[in-house]
Amino acid sequence: MTPKHSIRMHVYNRNTNPRFCVLFREKGYQRGCVNLRHLGGLKFETHSNLDPVFRGRGYGVRMYERAILYCLAHGMQIRSSTNPSTYAQRVWNSKRLHSKFHIVRRNCRFVVLGLKSGKN
Repeated sequence: MTPKHSIRMHVYNRNTNPRFCVLFREKGYQRGCVNLRHLGGLKFETHSNLDPVFRGRGYGVRMYERAILYCLAHGMQIRSSTNPSTYAQRVWNSKRLHSKFHIVRRNCRFVVLGLKSGKN
């Protein structure tokens, strides 16, 4: 990624109804995001969007990775939405995510069980 690209975590309404979003910006424009939808307690599910021009280049995986790391660091449970899109499934099935995280498929969802030991 060149310096013109950034992936950052944003936290909104930290106390009342937490909302978390990983934003991918390129040349000052938002090109993608992973929103973490609050399901109650410490449970969240992902909903994402990435500009088609940036698909297949690893940006989606890096956004999900950042979101998963944030959730795990804060004791949150994270999973995919029910029936994730084809693009989201490609990210959830990626070698990069599976090399760092214990991810299982339960019914129609991908569920993160934790960080693999020795990975950060």
